[in-house]
Amino acid sequence: MTLFPQRKIIDRKQVEALIEEIKNSQEEDQRISQSLGFLDKCLNRYDNEISAIRSRYSGGKILEIGAYPFHLTYFLKRNGYDVVGVDLDPSRFARFLSKNNLDVREIDIERDRFCFEDEAFDAILFNEVFEHLKEPIHALTEIHRILKKDGLLFFSTPNLYFLPHAVYFLSGKGMISDPFTAFSKPYWLGHMGHVREYSFKEVKRFLENLGFKIIEKHYQQNRFFLTPKKNRFLNNKEELAIPGFILFPFNLIYLFLVFTFPFLRENIVLIAKKDKEIHEIFKPKLPKT
Repeated sequence: MTLFPQRKIIDRKQVEALIEEIKNSQEEDQRISQSLGFLDKCLNRYDNEISAIRSRYSGGKILEIGAYPFHLTYFLKRNGYDVVGVDLDPSRFARFLSKNNLDVREIDIERDRFCFEDEAFDAILFNEVFEHLKEPIHALTEIHRILKKDGLLFFSTPNLYFLPHAVYFLSGKGMISDPFTAFSKPYWLGHMGHVREYSFKEVKRFLENLGFKIIEKHYQQNRFFLTPKKNRFLNNKEELAIPGFILFPFNLIYLFLVFTFPFLRENIVLIAKKDKEIHEIFKPKLPKT
């Protein structure tokens, strides 16, 4: 696994097609700007996730949990995968979903019983969602229920020990970036920000206590830390106060550290399988649909 994966599956034509779909979606300007911002930030991660699926997945139905802003759903479908998404509020980009015939169901994964039969999916993507949840046990028990016995759970979450996070903490600012911003996101974005972030051992404890066995683990770096703020797809740029010639040596030091010490990288990335039944105490007490 390379430190900074290069896009090989999501080619330029697919990216350009998605950008045009977003810009022509007739959604509010704020939504379009948010969507293009996510794309700029997450494109490397999307490709890495599809690469992982392609290397381990043998076919069947895929469920993507927390699908907004629906980019990965779009790329998966364009690459021939049978994918269904779930999201707290699919209406946030309803025209885009309808035009591209993307199947995204409305589910509150912290409270609802998922609207799928037991063992309905061959693979479930639970990427960059865990850190947003106040009720992660409920979500994981439902994932366990609807994943086939030989199915795969693809899981990723920000790493608590990511080097910039450590710097942020040591500067006296707290454990995660501004908690007020995180808790205000439901008012303008539509979902909660990061409730907290986790170490690998903490994530492992959740998964193993809720019936999963981790079969693959690594730390992934998707982007540089110190770069000028720029969105390629909006053609806007905010220059940093620090000149580039000063940033350059810091980037070299940063790259050396995350290469030498993998636990300082940006994301924890796991693949897991069902291993055992969940204890009754953790199973949701909800009526069957």
